[in-house]
Amino acid sequence: QAVFAGLVNPGQIVAVREIVTAPAGTDLDTARFAGNRAEFTITDLRGDADDPRIIVDHNAPDATRVRVPNDCPTAAPGCGVDIVRNVERLEFLDQTVAVGTPVASLSTTALDFGTRSTVAAPFTRPVNITNTGNGNLTVTGATVAGTDAGLFTVTNGCTTVVPGATCTVSVAFRTTTAGAKTATLSITHNAAGSPSTVDLRGIGVVNTAATGLPAVDDATPTEGSAVTATTALIADADGLVGTTFSTQWQFSNAAGTVFTNIAGATNLTFTPVQAQVGRRLQVVVTFVDNHGTQETRTSSPTGVVGDLFPGIGDNNAGANTLGGTAGDDVYSGGPGADNLTTGAGNDQVSGDAGNDTINTGAGTDLIRFTGALEGFDTVNGGADADTIEATAPGTDIGLTAVTNVETITANGFANVRITGSGAAETLNFGAVTLVGIESINGGGGADNLTGSAAADVIIGGAANDAIQGQNGNDVIDGGAGADTLQGQNGDDVIEGGAGADTITGGAGLDQLRYTAAFGADVVNGFDAAPAGGQDLIDLRGVGVTSVNFGGRVTIAAAGADTLITVNGANGGTIRLAGVTSGNVNATDFIVS
Repeated sequence: QAVFAGLVNPGQIVAVREIVTAPAGTDLDTARFAGNRAEFTITDLRGDADDPRIIVDHNAPDATRVRVPNDCPTAAPGCGVDIVRNVERLEFLDQTVAVGTPVASLSTTALDFGTRSTVAAPFTRPVNITNTGNGNLTVTGATVAGTDAGLFTVTNGCTTVVPGATCTVSVAFRTTTAGAKTATLSITHNAAGSPSTVDLRGIGVVNTAATGLPAVDDATPTEGSAVTATTALIADADGLVGTTFSTQWQFSNAAGTVFTNIAGATNLTFTPVQAQVGRRLQVVVTFVDNHGTQETRTSSPTGVVGDLFPGIGDNNAGANTLGGTAGDDVYSGGPGADNLTTGAGNDQVSGDAGNDTINTGAGTDLIRFTGALEGFDTVNGGADADTIEATAPGTDIGLTAVTNVETITANGFANVRITGSGAAETLNFGAVTLVGIESINGGGGADNLTGSAAADVIIGGAANDAIQGQNGNDVIDGGAGADTLQGQNGDDVIEGGAGADTITGGAGLDQLRYTAAFGADVVNGFDAAPAGGQDLIDLRGVGVTSVNFGGRVTIAAAGADTLITVNGANGGTIRLAGVTSGNVNATDFIVS
């Protein structure tokens, strides 16, 4: 009507658009403009409670249009003016401008740093600021004030925070004095409620040192064998809940006085290599206790690391001469006739195939034999308590000589034997404890074999052997040849075998066992008296029975001796030296 009344010139009319959405809420509304941001002037009138408008004025006027004075800042011809209400974003061709209302939401209103040692490193905790509004949040500062403000250090990671985003203000606490500490963190921003505040508090205490040391499961390590540390003995009155232990293995100089980190050795388990042979090991454990103090605990040093002589490769194949260290060394001679000499320490030695010479020095040494006969070794255990052991069932412990060895054991395996070679050997086990050994067999050759204090099975084999049973209820078999067999103490079973043997039962209730073609034997010390300690002659092996005894067995005087003749097939003679024939009768025999 104003146009028709002539009050308004139609050429002076400009279009003023008003973009209105629902009142402020959680929605994120956008007004889109066809131009770059620089082409528009934005006037935000929302600071006036009575005028919640945003005016967007296009700065590129149309030549045919004139601004309306009430809506355009200038009287330039032609303009486009938009009035925006309840819109949070203005989107231009080149960028988007947030015009909503920011809201600063803090993750906490109080930071408690707990109890901290006066020697602890700074303890940092975060305050997260989330913009839960619909306009850009601008954080302009973060400062600490209060009694102990100097103990709290602020790192402000916040500037402009778009709607829905989060930034962090970090606060670090460190005190060198005991007692309760307090301060206040103030965060200034462009949202309502600025500044936002956070109460800061912490307690300083004097550190209580950790106690206990890490322990290593092998105090005498060897190259190639893993050792493991444990932290179970470490304690700390300041708390170890959730604590992570860091481990570093070290090795010493030759003198064992200075220790150096071993590169990469940071697990609880470590396997020494050649570089650590002859050196000591220790493990260093570091951790941070619950009061923030970094503690360091170091194990006691081990003994020197023993060497590993594998007996393989270009330098060890064939006949080797290997000498040891002062540590607990491990030797493997490999094939060939090796000369293995250990140093001090508790060493492990395997001669392997070939006829080896093994000399172990001081220390509790272990000489190992494995499986089928690998050769016949000469073993000298040296000082201290040394052991020969089998490592598999059916092992033949082949020996040509053994001295200074205190124990020979089957190690729980079955069918383990001590075996001599075809040569004449002297094997004396009188001072040796035999455990689980099936038999001692001298093999070929005129052997001199002495059993242990236990019940042994001793076999002479071919040739003229000398066998002494020692203590225990022994089983002695002379085998072929003219053997000299002594049961000594114990209730022994003695068989001379083929050949003219000399047999002495010794103390105890002995049995002299005869089998086919036993020859002409002489028996010393035979006890024919039933009253006590009576010895017996077992003729079951040559077919004598209670029925044919009278026809097969003749008992006759031979001077001061008694001569027993077993007639017929598989027969022979038995001379009981110093025994009157009248004292010998059928009760002195075992027959079928």
